[in-house]
Amino acid sequence: MGRKQRTGVRAVSASSIEISFVYQGKRYRERIKLKPTPANLKRAERHREAILYAIERGTFDYATTFPNSKQARLLSREPGANITVEEFLSDWWRTEEKELKASTRKVDQRILFNQIIPTFGSLTLTELKWSLIRDWVKSHDWSRKTQNNKLSLLRRALNEAVEQELIHHHPMANKVIRRRKSRAHVAANSKSKIDPFSQEERTALINAAHGQMKNLIQFGFWTGLRLSELFALNWGNIDWINKRIYVEGALTQDAEEIEATKTEAGERIVHLLPPAIAALKAQKEYTFLQGDEV
Repeated sequence: MGRKQRTGVRAVSASSIEISFVYQGKRYRERIKLKPTPANLKRAERHREAILYAIERGTFDYATTFPNSKQARLLSREPGANITVEEFLSDWWRTEEKELKASTRKVDQRILFNQIIPTFGSLTLTELKWSLIRDWVKSHDWSRKTQNNKLSLLRRALNEAVEQELIHHHPMANKVIRRRKSRAHVAANSKSKIDPFSQEERTALINAAHGQMKNLIQFGFWTGLRLSELFALNWGNIDWINKRIYVEGALTQDAEEIEATKTEAGERIVHLLPPAIAALKAQKEYTFLQGDEV
């Protein structure tokens, strides 16, 4: 029996398979790293069929399907593929700086133009990946507070890039830089007794409060944040698109400024339920235009 002929799929080396397809009137060939076994050739054939189906429906994204391809940037459906990080951040800052307090503006401007742009400015927005950001942070011996300040600023800027639909995916979404905790620390914390409020108690407390206090209590109950984390929350920590917040700091009674969270695991992402979002929207009229703090 002869070897089975496969349309648009062929072995090109001992470790790769080539897929051929027509997109926008032009034929493209892309390699995938798979040994050309019969099973893998079949997989590649199914992959090609999925590509053709996406092209037919108008949902094919070249850069997403073949992120390492030389053709990806030219054919990317993301406008951010043609905008450098420096161009975007410089333009974003002209609007952002008008909304900040003088002290915050000075610090953020120094971080942006002395550190972030010199490091990532030559990349396009679609080339800015979490792995690059993570490696940049890990290459410096920053305190947790300093690290959080830099990441929070970059995250705010990229939130805007997503809102403007310059990029489809936020490279920092669901990403935090954690340090490993010892088993002894985990065991000690697991012994803490938890005695939560009942539903009736929560409702009574929320209904008895008014104004900003009501918003604080409702948001606190529906997110589980510590009081110090609630007081440190900035509007820039809120991802309205994906309905979540980034907990990156805490403000205690004795502290003069926002510090690192109580524990290293305290830096995290919290997804927002409708009552929490409602509390944030109600709080907007009080502090949204006054500065960073919620």
